[in-house]
Amino acid sequence: MLSYSLAGQSSGDTLKKVRIKEPKHYFMPTFYFDYYSTKEVQLESVNPKNKNFYWNDKLKSYQFLQKSGGFFIPFYTKDYVKGDTIPPANLHLMATGSYLIATPHFSGIPDHTFFKGSLGVRGIYNTGGKGIWFVDCAIWTAQDATYQSKLVPRTVTTLVYDRIVNDKFSFRIGYAKTFLYGNRFRLPYLGFRVGRLDKTYLSVQFPRNVTLSFPIGNKFRGAVFTKPMGGLYTMSNVDSLYFGNDKKFLFGRYEMLAGLKFEYFPCKNFSINLSAGTVGRRFIGMSSFSFNDKNKGVLNPFFEEQLVPGGFIYTGMTFRFGRAKKVYNNKNLYEAFDLNNTIDAGDNNSDPGNGNIPILPKKKKIKNLGVSDVQDLMETQDLY
Repeated sequence: MLSYSLAGQSSGDTLKKVRIKEPKHYFMPTFYFDYYSTKEVQLESVNPKNKNFYWNDKLKSYQFLQKSGGFFIPFYTKDYVKGDTIPPANLHLMATGSYLIATPHFSGIPDHTFFKGSLGVRGIYNTGGKGIWFVDCAIWTAQDATYQSKLVPRTVTTLVYDRIVNDKFSFRIGYAKTFLYGNRFRLPYLGFRVGRLDKTYLSVQFPRNVTLSFPIGNKFRGAVFTKPMGGLYTMSNVDSLYFGNDKKFLFGRYEMLAGLKFEYFPCKNFSINLSAGTVGRRFIGMSSFSFNDKNKGVLNPFFEEQLVPGGFIYTGMTFRFGRAKKVYNNKNLYEAFDLNNTIDAGDNNSDPGNGNIPILPKKKKIKNLGVSDVQDLMETQDLY
């Protein structure tokens, strides 16, 4: 708690103390919203035996449209001071949540709209030295909202250890239970970053993304990226796509995006992004509950098809509320922010963006500094 003494010119010239409350957290409550759409393509079997002729003839074409969003809200932050010369260690606990409304549009059958929602908790422990621990646990459920299928709860978990070698290099290793690839997978989490997070950097994060990010001025960022998009959803069998007695089955999808992304940060509390490119390695599949009832691993689909490449458009916005503790030029907390933003809530691979990491301005000669330059520097440090 900070206090300042201000002299007032009241009748007794009494001295009043005004207390300014310091923010409790380094992370601001954050809400993000995304829209994603792919170009419609015809279903053409690539299997030489054409075993999918029934489903391809019935479904005809495929397009995927998705609206999603999520949040993370800090509810506990604790600093552990280890010495005057070492940045403090800190523990961050956050509540997380997400929603997704998606429509796999097949021109041969009526549309099914899926709803997916999640709630969870995540913890980040910054050792203050070279290590950061991250754990995220969430429970989610998905249903065919068009035909009111029964909710089926599932869990996703991610555990990562992040090692900061220096401000230009870090690596990550861990474990991820994910449905991003249209099935039930338990995968190693492996990643590394080369370059400063507040300048140009290359980030390779399996199974999440590969990104080459670069600043464009102080309020824009560009990126070349590739990342998977996918999920697993409960779908009603009203269209007789499964020949058994199941009234519902699992619909899985997976696609690999590659394209360009642009982000705009007009202020610390708001950012928008737009990306577009091509979709390759596209798969859709359908798996019955009864056939996989005792299967605890990867699902065995009764229908699986590889799709021809197409195009996509992805846009989103992020809102951050309130104030946060100052983190200017703190490489550990920059790394914690990036770790938190890379692994979104709900396993949708959404991207809230690194708008809470200030872009390092280019150095200017002292003789060229003007009032506006000094003002910008003061505002940047004050905001972050």
